[in-house]
Amino acid sequence: MQVIRALVALFFASLVPLSLAQNARPRHFTPSKPPSATDARRIPDLTDDACYHQMVGNQRVRVFRVQVAPHQSTLLDRHDLDYLIVSLGTNHMGVAGAASQFRLDLQDGEMQVMKGGWTHRITNLGDAPLRFIEVDVRPTIDPAHPICGLAGTACSDGRFGKTDQGSYTFSTLFETSTVKLKKVELDAGVSLPAHGVGRDSLVLALTDSDLRSADKLAHLRVGDATWYAAGPTALDFANVGKSTARFLVVEMK
Repeated sequence: MQVIRALVALFFASLVPLSLAQNARPRHFTPSKPPSATDARRIPDLTDDACYHQMVGNQRVRVFRVQVAPHQSTLLDRHDLDYLIVSLGTNHMGVAGAASQFRLDLQDGEMQVMKGGWTHRITNLGDAPLRFIEVDVRPTIDPAHPICGLAGTACSDGRFGKTDQGSYTFSTLFETSTVKLKKVELDAGVSLPAHGVGRDSLVLALTDSDLRSADKLAHLRVGDATWYAAGPTALDFANVGKSTARFLVVEMK
């Protein structure tokens, strides 16, 4: 029995990419080798690709808004780090490197974790512009070894609450030894009580959202990103807008 469990665990650990999307069925493949130092000089960084527009960049993350015209492709870019894709709208894309390729179909707001360490291009297979957010995480996401979510057990620290102004929900989508991804929904005028520990955090807006946390007021539109440096206490968000706010919180451990 222990041998069977070990083989099953090894099989799931080899799956790349690792999906959070309900309807995405990527192929099983092995990424090509990372480029050598000589090859790396010839392969553009994401900041050199006109399809990538950097929104946040620091020692922990790089966040890009990505847009590719119908039936066009990005450059053959270096993807050294594990990264998270958040789909903006319905997207149909092909991902291809030197030795691996697969198709990825995502609905609005769906997510996919991609292993880094290989060079590849992304092609828009649809008739509308391809739009998504990419979050590169340093040093790694390590999706093959989840604490919960992804290929591991379901995360169970979600919460639902109701106030005189409305309701709030939050749930953990996945957690690894380096990253925790949470999804939050706040009705207008509702605050999310502080929880967890104070950590460097990235907020990604899934809807137009006006959020206040501590002394920071963020006016976000769909696909916007904002960074919160670690403080002595956990973040507490208040929706000061006039409509329900939905957003992701990427906590850095």
